[in-house]
Amino acid sequence: MTMLMHLADSTLQYIRGKQTGFWGIIGIFLAICIVIMWSDIKPVFVTIGITPLLDQLGIIHPDDPGVTGFKIFLLLIGVQVVLFIFGFIAITIFAMVGGIFDTKVGDYLQIGCAILVFLPILIPIAFLYGLAQIPLYLHDRKLKRQDPDGYAERKRLEKNKNVIDQLISDGCSEEESNILSYEDGYEELDRLPSRKEFNFLYGIGYDREIYLLLPRPLSVKEWYYDNILCEKLDVVIYNPNIHKPMTGGYYEPKKFRISINNENREEKFGEYLGHDIPIIPINKIEFFIDPSKSSDLFNFSQYYAKSLCYIEYVKSFQSHFFTLKNNIIRKLTTVENTDEEYSNLYNELVTLHACNEEDVRKEYEEDITEKG
Repeated sequence: MTMLMHLADSTLQYIRGKQTGFWGIIGIFLAICIVIMWSDIKPVFVTIGITPLLDQLGIIHPDDPGVTGFKIFLLLIGVQVVLFIFGFIAITIFAMVGGIFDTKVGDYLQIGCAILVFLPILIPIAFLYGLAQIPLYLHDRKLKRQDPDGYAERKRLEKNKNVIDQLISDGCSEEESNILSYEDGYEELDRLPSRKEFNFLYGIGYDREIYLLLPRPLSVKEWYYDNILCEKLDVVIYNPNIHKPMTGGYYEPKKFRISINNENREEKFGEYLGHDIPIIPINKIEFFIDPSKSSDLFNFSQYYAKSLCYIEYVKSFQSHFFTLKNNIIRKLTTVENTDEEYSNLYNELVTLHACNEEDVRKEYEEDITEKG
């Protein structure tokens, strides 16, 4: 009851303030703005569906923007008056049956009452905010018309800007950066996957998404052609007051909260080797990021390296690579070196090469021995 009486008193104070003419001045100001800017405002109203509704109510006068603005002003005043009437009626009724407010249902009724009473105050504020956005919207449209390509590029760079900028500089001094050149990134990816290596490379796509990139011999074009196996990531700035603790063996985030984005994953399966890791064309990567200085990227790499998905990928890729290479070597011993088949086999053998092949072969043979 105390709360309702306070709301009623606040409402009465609001009405007295309104009677002084302040909101009347605001209303006149809005009406004048609408009249002056009607040619620019009308496309906005059409887009959000307000114009058809106002036209049906007989408020829109295409040949007389002054009358249109005045009628919109009267409509806003009318809506506020109606809402005030309903608000007072609701307060009166609920005050008369005050006992109900001792229940949980009563709490909801009080909240509904408060919303109804203060809605007329919020409507002009919201309208003023919308009106303030119109010049920004018109300026945005003007830039889009003047320079469509530049506008599209600016919009593209705005996506994930804060996260990407911080990933670039995370753990670096002012003169340093985590960005790798395209050549260094390509060289880092061009190797056999191994369970003993977990310092993965990360990439920022031209779509401004963030990817964990998995290594593979890029010279073997028949395997995924120019595509890179990857995991699309959801990366946000970590806030312990907002984000829940990560479970399931996840690392403890410090600056970034990183998780794998599995949306529409079934549409992006890399099925050549029978695993379900998505792929992305290498020419869709805008630049590479070295995770070695970022504790969150480094720790997430360690977490992912222990995942069943990656372990199965490593096993299947190593098995496919070394089985194919051993078969080619075996065939070469049975073919004359003057034959065309020998030349083809030799060229195929040359392409089956990786900078870490010797170390990974030992790992592969150890697994074969353990399986016995």
